[in-house]
Amino acid sequence: DPEKNYDLLRTYCSGLGFNQIYSNSLQNKTESSRSGINPVKMMNPLNKEMGYLRTELITGLIKASTFNINHGASNFKLFELSNVHEQKGEKLNAIIESKHLAGIIYGKNDNNNIHNINFSEDIYVLKGVLSFLFEKKFITNLEYERDKHSLFNDSYSIIINKKKVGHIGQISVPNMSDIKANLDSLHGFYVNLEPIKGMLNSKKLYKKINLLPQLQRDLNLVLPHNQNIGELVN
Repeated sequence: DPEKNYDLLRTYCSGLGFNQIYSNSLQNKTESSRSGINPVKMMNPLNKEMGYLRTELITGLIKASTFNINHGASNFKLFELSNVHEQKGEKLNAIIESKHLAGIIYGKNDNNNIHNINFSEDIYVLKGVLSFLFEKKFITNLEYERDKHSLFNDSYSIIINKKKVGHIGQISVPNMSDIKANLDSLHGFYVNLEPIKGMLNSKKLYKKINLLPQLQRDLNLVLPHNQNIGELVN
């Protein structure tokens, strides 16, 4: 059941410290076209700012990040798992709906205590998140390949089981002058779950029980001080 796996993804992301958001699925033409995908135009929109269906989730996460940063948030992790749409042709059956998972991180890790020193969130943190989700939990093969994408300044393709399903990198923020903060640590990712939803079967791997397990024991030998070493080796 794909929906069961989506619920598991939400649970895993929350367990990794991410907060889930729900952004507006309606956007203006500029926002919905940033990804390079042809957006679906609404037949009777309420206004021009809500005239198209979104084609990706990163823009909504950027808006939520901007709001949080401008209101004093110094670090956060956000994610969204929802549907996006693409217009492949003129007919209604040419509208493609797909489920995406996207996340964004900002600031520093907040585990600053006597045992840990906080560090800036970066692409390696997100790679660890994706490795946990798709390699550890769903037992898939995860790879990266340097690539370009309009939503990222420096990005890599995300390849799962030989299928290119998303991108990861430093977020490219429009109207950066509106945000009074250092955005070097603003990184994100998105994954199109449609091509791999049949592969997201949480498998448990079991090893055969060893009937004769090795035992580690300490040996205490009492020897006379004049004992010949050669005799012990033999």
